[in-house]
Amino acid sequence: MKNSSWPKRHFLSLRYQLLALVLLVILPLALLAFVNAWEQRENALMQARQTAINLARLGSASQLRVVATARDLLRTLAAVEVLRADPAACNALLQRLFANRHEYSIVGVTDVQGNLRCASLSPSGLVNYADRDWFQKVLQTRSAAVGRFVIGRISGRPVLPLAYPLLTAQNEVEGVLFLGIDLEPVSQVFAALDLPPNSTVTLIDPAGTVLARYPLESTAWLGKNVADQPLIQTVLASGGSGHTEDAGLDGLRRIYGFTPLTLDDQPWGYLLVGLKEEEAYRPVVQIFQTNLLRGGLLMLLALVGTWLFSERLVLRRVAHLVTAVRQLAAGDFTARVDLPAGGDEIGYLARVFNEMTMALVERERARQETLAALQEREATLRRAQAVAHVGSWVYEVASRRLEWSEETYRIFGLPPQAAVDETTFFNLVHPEDRARAETAWRNALAGAPYALELRIRVGDEVRWIYERAEVERDAHGQPLRVLGVTQDITALKQAQLQVEQQMKNLSALYAGARQLALSLDLDEVAQSVVRAAVEVFGARLAWVGLAELDGRVRVVAWYPSDSPYIATLEVRWDETPAGMGPTGRAIRSGQPYVVEDIATAPEMSIWREAARVRGFVTSAAFPLATRGHFVGALNVYSEQPGFFNPERRNLFQAFAHQAAAALENARLFAETNRRLARIQVLRRIDLAITSSLDPRVTFNVALDEITTQLGVDAACILLLDPHTRMHAGFCRWARFPHPGFAPDPSGLGTGLCRARRR
Repeated sequence: MKNSSWPKRHFLSLRYQLLALVLLVILPLALLAFVNAWEQRENALMQARQTAINLARLGSASQLRVVATARDLLRTLAAVEVLRADPAACNALLQRLFANRHEYSIVGVTDVQGNLRCASLSPSGLVNYADRDWFQKVLQTRSAAVGRFVIGRISGRPVLPLAYPLLTAQNEVEGVLFLGIDLEPVSQVFAALDLPPNSTVTLIDPAGTVLARYPLESTAWLGKNVADQPLIQTVLASGGSGHTEDAGLDGLRRIYGFTPLTLDDQPWGYLLVGLKEEEAYRPVVQIFQTNLLRGGLLMLLALVGTWLFSERLVLRRVAHLVTAVRQLAAGDFTARVDLPAGGDEIGYLARVFNEMTMALVERERARQETLAALQEREATLRRAQAVAHVGSWVYEVASRRLEWSEETYRIFGLPPQAAVDETTFFNLVHPEDRARAETAWRNALAGAPYALELRIRVGDEVRWIYERAEVERDAHGQPLRVLGVTQDITALKQAQLQVEQQMKNLSALYAGARQLALSLDLDEVAQSVVRAAVEVFGARLAWVGLAELDGRVRVVAWYPSDSPYIATLEVRWDETPAGMGPTGRAIRSGQPYVVEDIATAPEMSIWREAARVRGFVTSAAFPLATRGHFVGALNVYSEQPGFFNPERRNLFQAFAHQAAAALENARLFAETNRRLARIQVLRRIDLAITSSLDPRVTFNVALDEITTQLGVDAACILLLDPHTRMHAGFCRWARFPHPGFAPDPSGLGTGLCRARRR
């Protein structure tokens, strides 16, 4: 039920029952008490200020009387002729007059040069007062003068000097009469003032030096210059009477009244009276506390009366409403408010609440049906997304809020309901694809279509995804939200990459087979093998070695042909140290042997330095098998770590099989040619024998074919004469002259062919 349907009079009446009974009673009383206390505080502050000024003036009057009395005393003494004539008589007079006057520490007379002529105290030597300010003032003004605080040179006590001129008949100064007012008794004078507790009285001179201080225990300040204190600066700057609130010399804040002390209209000091603020406000606080207590009692009575009165009229009926509302909040739509019908606000609320619960029962039934249908659709959608590996997401542009479906969380490897945003997404994108993804996202917000394939990192796994999205815009063309889908295409991409790799492998094998099929010459085939390993399969260096019967591995071809590494090779396939490398192990075992890191592999210790200089990082040897026998190995080197992955190993092994077959075919072709050549030689010799009866013709043809086909330096056919037992011979030589022949004493057969190989 909306508030607008509630009658205003009932609404205002209910607020009055709940709030006015408490607030309208408490607030006026509290406000009145605080206003009254504030006014009393201001009045007390004004009274305290005036009291401080009055006490300062009262205290200054006593100090002025002390100074005025001393001045009158000096004026009277100035008329005594003894003080001017005889110093001894002067000393006697002053000592007799002031022997018991303790308020004056010393009384004396100086000449115009400041030399002491006589005094009430006897000096220990010559004393001069020409440097004193009171002496200089008297000479300048020819009238009484008050000096600044000093420690008496003869008495050794703190004094306030007062001086008076001794004038001649021509009104010329012939001497100065002075006295020192003892300052310690001055502080005792302030005790006679009727001061409130915790008050202070301070007497300072115009330079800010403390002349007197009350209470008496604070005389430690006597003689100290406090002109740097803010309070003293305020007083000295005023030049007259006044008041201020500030921290005193003891650091406590007080209300100060101050007034100047003058002599003949010349200020010689200031008197400050400080009253503690707490003492000034004490009566006000007591009145406020009394009023607060009274107000609290009245407030308590009002609250108790309100409690008892409202219990029956309001609280019990509201309790029924609260109970019904709690039942409704707990999901009990049968909750009802059992109150008698009435025209007041609570009765109206009860009736409306009951109507609302009946409407909610009907709405809840419809909501449950709709919710069940939505849950079924969401479950179907989740199953469909899981089957298709397709997740959905929504991005709100204004709030930068990103929402993922459960399948999207699974694709990105994050727990469901984890907090994600666009930064989370870009951090999961593979570093090599991140710039492309950010560019596509910015372009999509600007109006370009958004569809691309990306790699993402899920722990140590790299997955491929396909993302497609549409941007919803407002009437002004500004982006509102982005709706998109994410499909996990890792399996499809891996199959595609596998097919592509297989096609590359097949293409490489086909290209290698084509090169191997170009020739049947053994050397050319071997050279084609190593060239294909480098140019087609991407190796840095390749060489082919054939196993010899003595355990050596003979290098028959390598590429690049100018590589100096081959010259350093000394490889075997037996159990010797040179046979413990990849080549020897591959020939003996018949299995490929890969060295992942030449720098650390112990089996490469013999060739490590030469490999390091050429930049080789990894190497592998692939056995060459012919009719079940391993006759050699294809050796490949690369500067790329991890070059010989499983796929490339299989590729090289397949190529090694092709190379072994091609080499075997070339060998068989060469062997066939050699046998055919021998058959042709025998045929030519046979033709020579059958076509001529002259044995010399036959022997010449035979010797020509023997030296040519067998590649020998010389050949001879010897005939034995059985009667003479001498040999007759026919010879052919290719590189040295025919030597002489002697009969063979061995008596062997009728014919012999001897030859020495070239």
